[in-house]
Amino acid sequence: IIAANTYGINSTEYKSLISQITQYSQLILNKYYEDYIKQNVGFTNFEIMKNQIGKIFEVLIEDESFDGKYYIGRSKNEVPDIDGVIFVEKTQDELIDKFVNVEITGSRDYDLIGRIV
Repeated sequence: IIAANTYGINSTEYKSLISQITQYSQLILNKYYEDYIKQNVGFTNFEIMKNQIGKIFEVLIEDESFDGKYYIGRSKNEVPDIDGVIFVEKTQDELIDKFVNVEITGSRDYDLIGRIV
């Protein structure tokens, strides 16, 4: 900030500039990583998640979302603290600690979204 003031940049502009540089750098890194994965592995997480849509998994319901709209669960494919979770549309009560069959209807980043079938 001292150097910014020396060159006539106020601290708000400086912080904004740093934020923009950070965001741009992250975009470049994400694109580089995606290209690297495609070249060396042949697919991206987005493609993996998209390929799960329509599949049915047995899911252990572990918790409920903060807004109460979804259950949070895992199939045998999701490792705790490593993989994402499956958000299951809450249409029934009292399912925590129970297994249900879930059809995957969508995805978001590293998590799947589904409904009870």
